[in-house]
Amino acid sequence: IGGGGGDGGDDGDTVSAWAELRVVKKKMLRERMRMVRGTIYRKI
Repeated sequence: IGGGGGDGGDDGDTVSAWAELRVVKKKMLRERMRMVRGTIYRKI
């Protein structure tokens, strides 16, 4: 993501990009937890 520090408009883009990244990471974590729980249940 662009490193133009002086640009105010560019700043908004980076903030929204970070927010999207955070959401994606949360989704991935949730999916991973679901997978882990599934494997644990299968073993029992």
